[in-house]
Amino acid sequence: FDYSFPFLSVDSGLSVDDKKVYPLFKHCLNINKPSLAILGLPFVRIAMPLFDLQVRFCLEFWSHRQQVPSKEEMIADTNKDLENRHKMGFGNHKTHFLGPIKTSEYFEELALAACIEPLKPVFGLMFDDSLSKFIENYLTFRHYKYRILSDTEFECVPWNGNN
Repeated sequence: FDYSFPFLSVDSGLSVDDKKVYPLFKHCLNINKPSLAILGLPFVRIAMPLFDLQVRFCLEFWSHRQQVPSKEEMIADTNKDLENRHKMGFGNHKTHFLGPIKTSEYFEELALAACIEPLKPVFGLMFDDSLSKFIENYLTFRHYKYRILSDTEFECVPWNGNN
């Protein structure tokens, strides 16, 4: 993705360079001005749970239920994440890439950092099932309906658009 925020002034404290929005704590909270967040930057995985977690993460700090970490702590955490990404071969162009492995880890980090309820395991399991169907047949992977049965179980049935 190419990121552009022409509506933000220079004094927003954020910069965009080679597809990297920086400095953001946990890929969303502006380290320089923590009252500003950019939601939805991480890519590749399940979008709606990502938005849900990022919103709840930010609201914990904005509502003062949790204290925003110090600027130094947020920078250290962000730099550690960037260093780990570079070791994995993710350059600046993949700063906000999560992929199938980093997504669950990122979701857990958000929940832990803000002391919020994590996502139920069933969401990852449903995504994995949907991804398998996508790999098997790109043309038909959307022809299924999912129903959550419990925190760890779901049902997947063929869907014809009418049921």
